Amino acid sequence: MATSANVNITADLVYSVTDTIGGNTSRINENIGYSRALVYGTGNPPTTTPSQVNLFGKTQYTVTAGTSTDLDFTSIPYNTNGIQYTGTLDGGTLKGLVVTNDTNSLGADVVLSAPATSGLTGVFGSGGSYTLHSLGCFTFSNIWGTDNIGSTNKIMRATNNSATDVTLSAIFVGVNNSLTEATIPTP
Repeated sequence: MATSANVNITADLVYSVTDTIGGNTSRINENIGYSRALVYGTGNPPTTTPSQVNLFGKTQYTVTAGTSTDLDFTSIPYNTNGIQYTGTLDGGTLKGLVVTNDTNSLGADVVLSAPATSGLTGVFGSGGSYTLHSLGCFTFSNIWGTDNIGSTNKIMRATNNSATDVTLSAIFVGVNNSLTEATIPTP
């Protein structure tokens, strides 16, 4: 059985403004149109074009008010076609990650970070963090395959300092170098 995949990492902000003053109309339309296509495999540019991935997943989890939850990319739960799996990027690379805060409540924010031990420093740097506000989105991409996942670079921590439980959704793509053939489950 041959496996194929088409993956697009996209991020954009599109706006259209119309301004009419004294009978004169001015229009502004802008966006950056960021989109990168990846295909099935384990290669990295410039050796392969486009970049390749062989592990894909989506997960949703709740971070209880006043607590932290770690997402470990060496043992990450994800759902495909309604079936729950645990995958690993251990020894591989993270090429794309989008995290959304699905909670609609002002102040229901979480801080995404790389903890001091085993933190996902390829994404957040050493000690870096990102505040993901209610209904907000965080996007990361590195098609070059230089964010190696392993025992010292594997955990994204979500810290909820609010008084509200927060639901996060995360979708990721990357390379698991130990996969020899992927099986995409059918419903």
